[in-house]
Amino acid sequence: MTATLTKPTRRADRIQIHEPHERADAAPDVPGEHWSLHELGARAMVEYGRIDHADKLVTPAYWYLGRALNAARKHFKRGTWQRWLAEHKIGDDCALRARLIGKAFGDPSDVAGLSLRKAVAMAKGRQPKPSAARLLRNLESRLQGAVKAASALAKQTETRHHRATLVAVIEQALDALGGVRRRCQSQAEPSSGKEIA
Repeated sequence: MTATLTKPTRRADRIQIHEPHERADAAPDVPGEHWSLHELGARAMVEYGRIDHADKLVTPAYWYLGRALNAARKHFKRGTWQRWLAEHKIGDDCALRARLIGKAFGDPSDVAGLSLRKAVAMAKGRQPKPSAARLLRNLESRLQGAVKAASALAKQTETRHHRATLVAVIEQALDALGGVRRRCQSQAEPSSGKEIA
């Protein structure tokens, strides 16, 4: 097999492959141990060029998919979204990457020419950190949920052992939250004489 370098019009076209002489023991176009290192290197470059080119072509499709999924996601409550994705034969990882790209970039031309990996990395860098107010709302919601769950469990427990275990779990949680509360209070109080006016 010989490789001829040509003037590239695009990356996948840089090398033209000429098939090796017919060999009885192997298919002529399937790389294997019977190929020389030069032949294997040339074929690897061609296939990598094809993959790289295809990868860059698919990224705008991820943007469109992400936009569609981000709009659809608003119609689902927790727990039903995964089922909808499965019904539409959309993999979780694909959906996650697409939603990330669709949210981070304003236009498909922003990702044109980027590999999927590069677009995802850039999208992760563009994601705003959640605001303190949002984190506090989330914490408040989770704490309310924990109180409801503990109340329901307290009503359902029938033995003294289970009640004692529930009390111990609640006390541990309260102790941990008390420590967090004390740290927050100490940081919220103005330090004596250290503040600059």
